[in-house]
Amino acid sequence: MAKLKVRNVGPIREGLKSNNGFIDFKGVTLFIGNQGSGKSTIAKLFSTLSWLEKALVRKDFTENYITKYNR
Repeated sequence: MAKLKVRNVGPIREGLKSNNGFIDFKGVTLFIGNQGSGKSTIAKLFSTLSWLEKALVRKDFTENYITKYNR
């Protein structure tokens, strides 16, 4: 099970109030909320981080390449 804690990204400032701020991604996770509340931001962030994790496991990139400032 994947967990994600989001603060100060797009329209999301304080993050999730319950569950110590973490969103649990299980088999199916639904995001319901007002327009402009950050639902798509969370989905895109989770997708990108999942891709990045898989790329690191496959050794497509090194951790140093990703974390290097001002490449």
